[in-house]
Amino acid sequence: VDVAVRGVIVVAHTLGIEPGHGHGCPDALARGEALPFRENRFDAIICTQVVQYFDDPFQAVKEMHRTLKKNGVVFLSGPGTYPLFDPPNPKWRFMPDGFRRLFTGFSRVEVRPLGGFLLCYFQILNLFLKQLVFGKPWENGLTKRVMWWLVFPLLNILGKALDALFPNYKASIGYLVIARK
Repeated sequence: VDVAVRGVIVVAHTLGIEPGHGHGCPDALARGEALPFRENRFDAIICTQVVQYFDDPFQAVKEMHRTLKKNGVVFLSGPGTYPLFDPPNPKWRFMPDGFRRLFTGFSRVEVRPLGGFLLCYFQILNLFLKQLVFGKPWENGLTKRVMWWLVFPLLNILGKALDALFPNYKASIGYLVIARK
């Protein structure tokens, strides 16, 4: 897809949407599966880390397509290999071919991994260590600071460095989809 993700994107106006759970101060309360906007309204749609929670992600992407102007672009990110959490648990996981199928109807679709196998492994290791330490009797202000300011960043840096040295995209912590109408 001929869209550069690097650099600065200047936005004249943004519009925030929430499903009605009381988070933040959205401009509209709506479900992704039924957007309350006219056709051909938006130049771009940014949807980050929510596709896994849609009841019907195929309908949500159809709504994105409907509300995009001609040549409009969707930037959507979603998890790949990632643990499940307490409610709200995700309903969906997509791999690259699944994301391409999800965006059927768009003229061009590119799916980019957000890191490779080793970065994915180290980020999951961080999540494991977080569950091992936080909320336990040995948790205190010092252990929290050491974990957040030393252990987690060092493991992320190590994972990213090893990922660059030994690229393997058989697993990724997530994916970025860039789709043009």
